[in-house]
Parts: sequence; structure tokens; C-alpha cells
Amino acid sequence: MNTFRDIIIIGAGPAGLSAAVAAAGYGLDVLVLDEQPCLGGQIYRNIERASDHTLAILGPDYGQGLALVERFRTSKAEYLGNAIVWRIDPNGNICFSRQGKSMEINAKHILIATGAMERPVPFAGWTLPGVMGAGAVDANFKSANMVPQGPVVLAGSGPLLLYTAVHLVSFGVAIAAVLDTTPLGNIVPCIPVVPKALIRPDYLLKGLGMMVNLKLAGIRYVRGVTEYKAHGSDCLDHVSFKTSGNSGSLDAGVLVVHEGIVPRCDLTRQIGIAHLWDPVQRYWYPKTTKLGRTEIKAIHVAGDGAFVHGGVAAQLKGAFAAMDPSIEPPMTSYAK
Repeated sequence: MNTFRDIIIIGAGPAGLSAAVAAAGYGLDVLVLDEQPCLGGQIYRNIERASDHTLAILGPDYGQGLALVERFRTSKAEYLGNAIVWRIDPNGNICFSRQGKSMEINAKHILIATGAMERPVPFAGWTLPGVMGAGAVDANFKSANMVPQGPVVLAGSGPLLLYTAVHLVSFGVAIAAVLDTTPLGNIVPCIPVVPKALIRPDYLLKGLGMMVNLKLAGIRYVRGVTEYKAHGSDCLDHVSFKTSGNSGSLDAGVLVVHEGIVPRCDLTRQIGIAHLWDPVQRYWYPKTTKLGRTEIKAIHVAGDGAFVHGGVAAQLKGAFAAMDPSIEPPMTSYAK
């Protein structure tokens, strides 16, 4: 393996793959490192091996990853899976471990495209066996067609919670309830941005469609939940919750929790990139230009790891980062 590359991309999700295709198209020597064994990241996890049944259930949002992966496979970019990056230096050095060995390589440019992660929110009983994140449910199905055994309670907020609930209904999983922690008063500050939301009625209809599907399936939906707890001795056996008006308890074998998505900042913090706080999304994110350039000359960040906008936007941000004029083509790079 060459120990020097024009650009090394960390992450083989939407942003990383899109950036790799664009960079390789410009003639750059591209290496993509990813901790997973297969291309696709979390959003398009295991997409190359997905059955027609899986594609039908997960829909076009997942299936569109096939075209992206195919473009990557036909590019000249190199890919190494099961590669865990544990150090990045401002001079372009990268240390990673793979197959029981650690290696060091160097690049003129590094693009960090490690995506996002679920927001960690501790609560009473969160370490009990049977409590899991919505992202874990999604990963288990995409990787091994595994679904949790009911009764299942889902708790939290955000579109991924509804997305997971609808998929579990499609899988025939018994759902005891969905506990929505979105504050009831949140609708008021949303009113000024409604006109902008109407520009994309397809997204609004998608959300409404998920709500309707849960309603038609007879799933109990509890709004305004202010607190929930997991109970059990050796494993989860029930979930308690409170709203402003009452409280309740539900028998459950699995509690699926989701309280939103935040950028993965472990590598960007390790290398010392400046981070900013977003008071609306309530998370830290690396400070970059619109093309993903950071204050460190050799480092770019793209995709949801820069700011969470979703899979489609991540592909665009990856391609734009690869187009940044500071990432020079080979003839310019080696001109002395």
C-alpha cells in the first residue's frame, strides 16, 4: 500500500463516497478509510448486499445509496474497510489500525467525513439490557435482518424515531407505544419558518405519512412526555413515563430511545479544530468554510460531521469539499 496519497478520506458514507468519486475524477490519488466492513456508512449500511425485501421496506431513501456506491466502485479511488483511525496530525499523518496491525500513512489533504451519531442522553435505567438506540435497531436490520422482539416502546423525539417505528410496524413487531418528548410548546417558535417548509411539501407529506401509518396501525402515541424510565432487575421489563397531566407504565421487552442526531467530533477535536455551538440544534460542530475547509490547511470536514443536514445534503457537501480550490490537482500539487 502506498504510504502517501493526494487525499485520504475518513468515512465511507454519503459524504465520503461522493468526495472520493469527485476527487478521483480530478485525477487525485484517493484512499478511503472506514471503520465498517462495507461501504455505505450508517445511512446506506450494507447497501450492496441488501435484498429486494430490505430495499422495499426501507424505501428509496436507502435504495438511492446503490447508485452512489456503484459510482465509487467504478472510480479509481481505493477503499480500506475495518480501518479504525485513531490519530490525525496537522501535517497530514494518519494513524489507523486494521486486522490487528497499526499503520501510519500521509496525505497532502485529509477529508474527515465520519458523519453523525445519536445524541447520548442518560436517564434512569438506561444501562439495562433491552435498552437500545434507534440507530442500533436500524443497523441490526440492515446488517443482519434482525429486529427486536416485542413489546417495544419507543421514546424520544425527531424524525428517526418515527422512521424506526414505521419500519418496526412493517416488520410485524408489536409496539406498545411511542413516547414523544417534543415539548408541546415547540409549535409556536416553528410558525415563522412554516413558509420555508412549504417549499418542500414532499418532506412534510413524508412526515405526515409516517404519523398516519402509525395511527392506522393502532399504535398508542403519547405526546408531551417529560420523563421516562427503564425498569427491571437483570433486564428491562417495563417503562414508566410522565406527562404534564399524568403518568403511566408499559410492559416492554425493548426500549428504543432516540433524542436527535449530533455531529461526530472525536477526530476534529483530537486534531484541535475550532468548534462552534449551535443554540437551535444544541450541539457543537467544527468551524469550516462552506466548502468544508478548516483553519488547518490540510484538513477538510464534510457531511453530517460538519453539520447535520441528512444523507442527500451530505453527498453534495462531500462533492463540494472535493471541489475546493485548496485541494489541488496532482500536477499543481507536485510543482516545485
